[in-house]
Amino acid sequence: LSLGDDFGYMFADYANHAADGLRVSSFSDAVNAQAHQYLTTNGRFAVHVTVMSMLSLVPLWLYRLLNALVFGLLWLFTFRLGFGRIRGWFAPTATLCMIWWLIPDAGTIMLSLVSYSVNYMWTATAVLALLLLASRCKDMKRGWFAALAIFALLCGSLQESFSLPLSVAIVIDSIIGFRRLSRRQIILRILFLIGSCAVIAAPGNFVHFNSGGAFASSSLQHKLISMLGAVAFSS
Repeated sequence: LSLGDDFGYMFADYANHAADGLRVSSFSDAVNAQAHQYLTTNGRFAVHVTVMSMLSLVPLWLYRLLNALVFGLLWLFTFRLGFGRIRGWFAPTATLCMIWWLIPDAGTIMLSLVSYSVNYMWTATAVLALLLLASRCKDMKRGWFAALAIFALLCGSLQESFSLPLSVAIVIDSIIGFRRLSRRQIILRILFLIGSCAVIAAPGNFVHFNSGGAFASSSLQHKLISMLGAVAFSS
């Protein structure tokens, strides 16, 4: 059953959920719609093109298979980042429990609407993959590092909810420990910051802000109250 945001992303609207577009029937429809929405709504170009494609161009069984795979990778990458290659059953099980219990409304965000899972779980998994790969970039061959550099640029441009806090962390960590960073690590960080600027400084964010959304005070207040309520009661 399609409802809410999923229903909106099935149409190539000029602005997000403007209800002025035809049903998405091709990949070019999704690209053109998001090119407009980059100027009118927000900067999540790649993520929202993926959402539109999953909703209108990909069979439902294939999306479900991909989403289950991404859910498994989220668990695996979180475990690897937090515990490394520790053996035994406790740490992997504890990681899965923490994902389910500590992420507010985990089932809603990751296993319900396509727009929710792609926007948040898929992006989170991509960022975790970047963090894991970046920790091993010193020993990579040039070709693999070039691919990782492009991936860092892409990850930065996916979603401001992830790019903004991680960019702040990158800047602070780079200032504190600049001398210990390798040339490759610096390159990856710069590319991630460039990608972050592309999504955060999108013209659509300012249009959305002026209309009372995005980072406007009323919108932030609503999101903060909702987040605190979810954190308090979802577990």
